[in-house]
Amino acid sequence: MKGQFWVVDGLDGSGKTGLMDKIKAFLTDHRIPFIWSREPGGTPFAEMLRDGLKFGFYGLGDYELSPMTQTMLFNAARVDHIEKVIKPHMAQGKIVLCDRYKDSTFAYQGGAGGINASKLTTIHDLVCGFNPDMVFMMDGDPKVFAERMAGRGQPDKLDKLQLDKADEMRDVYQYRASLEPDVYRVIDATQSEEQVWAQVLPHLMEKLNQLKQRPTA
Repeated sequence: MKGQFWVVDGLDGSGKTGLMDKIKAFLTDHRIPFIWSREPGGTPFAEMLRDGLKFGFYGLGDYELSPMTQTMLFNAARVDHIEKVIKPHMAQGKIVLCDRYKDSTFAYQGGAGGINASKLTTIHDLVCGFNPDMVFMMDGDPKVFAERMAGRGQPDKLDKLQLDKADEMRDVYQYRASLEPDVYRVIDATQSEEQVWAQVLPHLMEKLNQLKQRPTA
């Protein structure tokens, strides 16, 4: 089976981590080789940028980065992730399962930060030029997700951005999912974990059946 790149994306509090765990168990049960990764992150360099973007860079105190500066740092982390993790493991025939990818940049730096979507598309295509085979878009009322986040403790910089601009970010996620219905699977993430899984499982089975029918060469 050829390698695939699958992404789970959406607002924080939408249950991405719980769904990831279920997909990992599903792939393990079906003896499908996979790795799990995340963005920003996945490599030592990208994890360093992740910490800085979420909690602030060492020595800079409360220094605020502009949305465009954030975008360039996210894409730098993404390039390293693609080159060092995603493509090599896909070349080995593995499923690369990733928590967040480019849609988060469109939502956070675009919907919340105000950067034009066409500019973000140009940057992604020029710098990264690599897209997922399937995206589970976790959708739902941002107020529900904010209530879930309330018990997590002190919010980081990206959490605060979502709390301030959640509706704008959701609009971006929904719009991007509408652009490629063959790639995006929109999931009602306000439901219980069992109900969410019932929405996701048919898509996983369909994808695996498609992959098994394709020639490996």
